[in-house]
Amino acid sequence: LRQTHPAGLITWTGVIIASLPTAVLNIVESGRADVKRFHPVRFPMLVGLLYQLLGVSVIFPLVWVPSYIFGRGKGPISTWRANLIAPMIIP
Repeated sequence: LRQTHPAGLITWTGVIIASLPTAVLNIVESGRADVKRFHPVRFPMLVGLLYQLLGVSVIFPLVWVPSYIFGRGKGPISTWRANLIAPMIIP
């Protein structure tokens, strides 16, 4: 980023800020108890890779939302996970 012109830095910052809510949502939902074993909700890194390869606008409605509906867990997330969400989303 040191050799990036201001326009590139502004664009990169905008993309990162826009993607933070999706990252938090993925991390929170993957940590719920009783999430079914092989649903994509359980693997936020794999879903993030698919976001990069095919685009968020494709993967989120076609993969993540059905996986959330059919495989979501019950109850709150652990305090440990809630405290570590902020460090886990740092780019």
